[in-house]
Amino acid sequence: MREIKFRGKSIKDGEFEYGSLLTYQRSIDIEGDDRVFSAISYEGLEPIEVEPNTVGQFTGLYDKNGKEIYEGDIVKVDSLWCEKKCTMIVSWMEDMGRWFMYYTKNHGYLYPQDLEEIEVIGNIHEKKQEDEQ
Repeated sequence: MREIKFRGKSIKDGEFEYGSLLTYQRSIDIEGDDRVFSAISYEGLEPIEVEPNTVGQFTGLYDKNGKEIYEGDIVKVDSLWCEKKCTMIVSWMEDMGRWFMYYTKNHGYLYPQDLEEIEVIGNIHEKKQEDEQ
């Protein structure tokens, strides 16, 4: 059974929170549009409101150091698709139903056998992508 969890940056303190994703309508704004909020809750604790654009899902995979890989992570790839080390962003490919990594000129899929060559070095919400290729 795979572990399904998310992370998102807390609106209150800007720190990442980890757990289950909750989305809910809390109110209607002045124009009458629904306002949808995202929150992270862990093991029955009170939900913590997070910035919706920072929510990313756990891929179920770990990098070469045993660190969890999330959607939006920036990873350093030693030589899978690059002649030298390069950085790529982890994302979900909806039409293919799988996780993949991309940068401006190339992309590749995340395969468990490749994880010994991948290292999480940041994420798109905290660190600017630095393409070394």
